[in-house]
Amino acid sequence: MIPIDEKSCCQLARNSESVGCECNSQTSIHTTGVQNPHVLDALIYNEKEDKIFLVMYENRPWNDHPEQLLQLQEKFNAYASFILDGEFHETFHQLAGKPTCIQLRTFYEPSPIAQNFLDYTSRQLRLMDIDVEVWLIGET
Repeated sequence: MIPIDEKSCCQLARNSESVGCECNSQTSIHTTGVQNPHVLDALIYNEKEDKIFLVMYENRPWNDHPEQLLQLQEKFNAYASFILDGEFHETFHQLAGKPTCIQLRTFYEPSPIAQNFLDYTSRQLRLMDIDVEVWLIGET
């Protein structure tokens, strides 16, 4: 995991590593997933596609609880801001200019309400040259 906030205890982003950091700053460990908008859950560079994937995970069922949908929105906003504000390209300068995709990986099919949000978000981010994908974990 890579914290989005540069002031956090993990600095793996500076070395272009993607996952494996457990931040332990005064006994608080960053959690990954949609519920934590301050952490980049995973970063993948696909050389074959020459594309960057900023990955977020949701392991909870989609129950349309307002808190879950708000957390999803906050996570997308954080990822989009990280890309659009230039922080991503400052941190990963060797990946600057490559096509970028925000990918949600989930164990459960999004509910109709969550899917509507994802469709809307995808359309908006596409206008800024950011793709959005949803992967169901466990499907081939």
